[in-house]
Amino acid sequence: MPTHLLVQRLFASPYILAQKTGHAVVPLVSFTEKDAKHIYVKIGEPINLSEKGKEEALTGLRDSLATMVYEHIACHAKTLTREELQGMEHADMDYRLAYMESRRREFLSVKWTRDVWNEELFAYSDIENPGPAEVRKSYDCIEVTKNNAYVLAPILAKRWEDEKYDFKKYMKENWDK
Repeated sequence: MPTHLLVQRLFASPYILAQKTGHAVVPLVSFTEKDAKHIYVKIGEPINLSEKGKEEALTGLRDSLATMVYEHIACHAKTLTREELQGMEHADMDYRLAYMESRRREFLSVKWTRDVWNEELFAYSDIENPGPAEVRKSYDCIEVTKNNAYVLAPILAKRWEDEKYDFKKYMKENWDK
């Protein structure tokens, strides 16, 4: 798995700012866990984004940030075994749904408004280079017939699986539980 996947796609702002000012960008990441007494911060070496094209510069910055996040995880994250994950609170529930439920309760422990899943959980969505989940969403418009079902059935099954574990949707449906 490429390390840069630990960091969501970046908006163009750092690149635009670097272009306009001619200054280097200093990557900075923080790491903490729920109920932890420490917040770990790491400051990387300055990166001159103005010498590269937009995509190359943002990918390099994202790689640098992701590497720093990975180092934090390796040094400071609590380990969690599959058995612990599967044993989370709801033995009869799918362990991924149990994890989403624990995250929902964590979100609700902070006093904020119902629109948290639109603000706090917002991520960059690349229109030109959509990810696999965005491509699968486009399949909703396809009519399944007996002639194409053998091709579409596995794709649609994956789409339904994606929906089952969509945290934003889960938060919307379960906010008032």
